Amino acid sequence: MEEIIKEYDRERKKLDSFATTLNTLISSIMISEGIAAHSIVSRVKDRSSLEKKVIEKLKYEKLSDVTDVVGVRIITHYSDEVDKIAEIIEREFSIDRKNSIDKRKSLKPNAFGYLSLHYVISLNSDRCKLTEYKAFKGLNAEFQVRSILQHAWAEIEHDTGYKTENSVPTPIRRQFSRLAGLLEIADEVFINIRNSLDKYQSETDELFQTDRAQEINIDKITLKSFLSNSPIVKDMCDEIARMNAGLIMEDIEIDDSMLNDLYSIGIKTIGQLESELIEYKNLTLKRINNLIGSIVGSDRILSKQLKSGSLSWPITILPLCFTQVFAATQLSLDELKEHFAKIRPVMDEERVSKLASQLKNLVSQD
Repeated sequence: MEEIIKEYDRERKKLDSFATTLNTLISSIMISEGIAAHSIVSRVKDRSSLEKKVIEKLKYEKLSDVTDVVGVRIITHYSDEVDKIAEIIEREFSIDRKNSIDKRKSLKPNAFGYLSLHYVISLNSDRCKLTEYKAFKGLNAEFQVRSILQHAWAEIEHDTGYKTENSVPTPIRRQFSRLAGLLEIADEVFINIRNSLDKYQSETDELFQTDRAQEINIDKITLKSFLSNSPIVKDMCDEIARMNAGLIMEDIEIDDSMLNDLYSIGIKTIGQLESELIEYKNLTLKRINNLIGSIVGSDRILSKQLKSGSLSWPITILPLCFTQVFAATQLSLDELKEHFAKIRPVMDEERVSKLASQLKNLVSQD
């Protein structure tokens, strides 16, 4: 053990660098493959943990025999993403088959435990030829890949100290089994929900190409499709860009507050939104241009970006400003203040009053 610890102390800086490099490398590869992990964490086993492991196992002769000195843990949102990441690891790294294990396959059907994929890897020969990776030739690391729910099980399992079925007291064993089963079912249900949302998005996009688009209820997905497909939205975005010297309209991210704003003024279907947007087009454009002008005018960096034609603005400013001017045409000043105080509780009374007055002035000038 003494020789292993000495080697560990000598190589510690290199091991730290290796862990960081692996984190950066797998992160960039996953991004290029379109896979967004929940988290990627790398670490080097600390000295005391290494000492404990070497003493307990009594089989290590040198540091490289300990395959998890450097570790990278990848937590996915969905369990089926584990296999996608496995394909990447198999393709991009050299795999130590003897020390790698897929615990999802090794677990008996009637047993319980956490389902995780463990790979012991090293950099392949082609990558080791590159200058930035030469120093890590011959080093091993362990990749652990599992879903958020699989990770939750592993953490609870680790916290309780009961890692095998036989170690759990018989009266409590059934509770462990039920929990493991629930987590597996939850993983499958989350995948089904994701797939259903993807299908709903696809069906919504197709529906926008038909006469039935007007009947669609507004939600995050349908509002995003509307902003992407509506001719009136495109026309207004072109007008905003023209009036603001080439401002780029993009970045469609829908948040709950935007939906709440529309619901608060009684706009609940795409047909309602489109018809009212057409009627209040000019007022909405005035509000947008005034808002952009006031924000950009008070920010030197944004002003510089606008002049250079590199400033982008989210399309979601359009429904935001529409709901404001629509409310201002329907409500008295006092009612408008109450309206904004209700839907924007984070705004103080002075800001609410100022916003309401600005909007009433805007609609009265039209």
